Amino acid sequence: MNVRVGLVKTEPTSQVEVLKKPIFNNPLVTNVVGHPLGVNGLNEGQAIIKASCTRIKDLWDREGKEWNSLLTLGMNSHIINQTSRDIIIFSIP
Repeated sequence: MNVRVGLVKTEPTSQVEVLKKPIFNNPLVTNVVGHPLGVNGLNEGQAIIKASCTRIKDLWDREGKEWNSLLTLGMNSHIINQTSRDIIIFSIP
């Protein structure tokens, strides 16, 4: 079977691979009820989207080798924003 590279969906096997994945509709990043973020009309990530974070790597500070704070991302410290950020981070294997 001839399949172009990148068309086969495989589960990520490392944190680096997960960081390359989109946040929303990613089956590995689920909300508190087990659905992928942004599915079923749930708005868990609205502030994250507005901060231009659509991939997990957008939340990562490569130089500091740590997760960006809400302040760094330009988001307010509302509990929903913190929860959404934490859901994403804790979903990484």
